Amino acid sequence: MLQWNGHALMKIFDMNIIKRLHLSANLVKSIAYGSMLRGGAGNDGSVVRSDPGEPPRWQTGKLRSDLHTEVNPALYEARIGIVDDNEYGRALELGNPPYLAPRPFLRPALKKAKKRVYAIFAAPIPGLSKVPSV
Repeated sequence: MLQWNGHALMKIFDMNIIKRLHLSANLVKSIAYGSMLRGGAGNDGSVVRSDPGEPPRWQTGKLRSDLHTEVNPALYEARIGIVDDNEYGRALELGNPPYLAPRPFLRPALKKAKKRVYAIFAAPIPGLSKVPSV
């Protein structure tokens, strides 16, 4: 006889989806990190900055260290963003007219990761066929 064991099924589902949310958020974060090329000094000793529209260059590491991921298991939601007190990071991503043109790094990282994130969630959930009956 076949019996429904919803609690065991939901436990497997929940753990797997939460794991996939963490993988996806960390993938986007990793791509954003990688897009920030190391800065440097020009011939005259000036700081080499990114061009408008390009990801910001890594100068001090503060922006990279202020990128955080957060997973809310109750809502099956993952977020990646810049800590609240880093206004400069927000200005780099979105721009601050007329002073600073956007130098996006999060939105392009999400776009670049999109197919891989879909693949993470499209993969079969292991263990579903092995749910014990009660």
